[in-house]
Amino acid sequence: MADAAADPCSDVPPGVARWDSDNGWCVSEGFAIMGVAVAIGGLVWLLFELLKTAWAVGWNMFPSMPGGDGDLIQLTEEPGLAGYLTVTMITECPGGNIRWWKAAEVYNSSGQEVGPRYGAWVKDDEHVRTVHIPNGTPDEMKGWFLVLKKAKAFGVHTSMYSIFDLSSKADRHITFTWQKDAPGQ
Repeated sequence: MADAAADPCSDVPPGVARWDSDNGWCVSEGFAIMGVAVAIGGLVWLLFELLKTAWAVGWNMFPSMPGGDGDLIQLTEEPGLAGYLTVTMITECPGGNIRWWKAAEVYNSSGQEVGPRYGAWVKDDEHVRTVHIPNGTPDEMKGWFLVLKKAKAFGVHTSMYSIFDLSSKADRHITFTWQKDAPGQ
C-alpha cells in the first residue's frame, strides 16, 4: 500500500492519461500503445490515399467522378487546331474556391508524357491553362491516355482519373472545368 501512495499515477487505469498538477502527465502503458496504434493507422491511411491507383473513367462519365473525393468535372469538346490535341484546364467557376494544383496530362502508349511537362495545370490564382500537343493521326495516337491529377494531402500531386481512349481526339479541343472538389482544395 505504501508504494501506491508514493506513486501519484498508480490509480490511472490502462489506456488512460491524466494531468497531475504536481507530477505532470500520468500515462498508463495501455495509453502509449493506443497512441502508437492510432499513429500507425493514420500513416497507413495517408499512404493509401497518396498511392492508390487512378480511377479509369470513360468520356461518358463526366461530370460526376468516382472515388469518394466529391469531384465534379465538366467536360466540353469542340473542333481544335489541325494536327494538335488541345487541352484546357479551368478551375475558376462562380462561387467556387478551388485553389490547389490541378492538371490534365497526356501520355503516349509507352507511358511517356507528351507535350509540356505537367500538361495543362492550374493552381492558386492561375485558373486557366491551355496546351497544344502535336497529335499525328488517330492511328499514331492509339494507346495514348490522359490523366487528371490534383494536389492532395501535403500538396502531393496525385493521379485521380485516367482516360484511355485518345485516338478519337486528334484535332480536338477538350476542356475540363473542375467545378467541385474536396473542401478547401
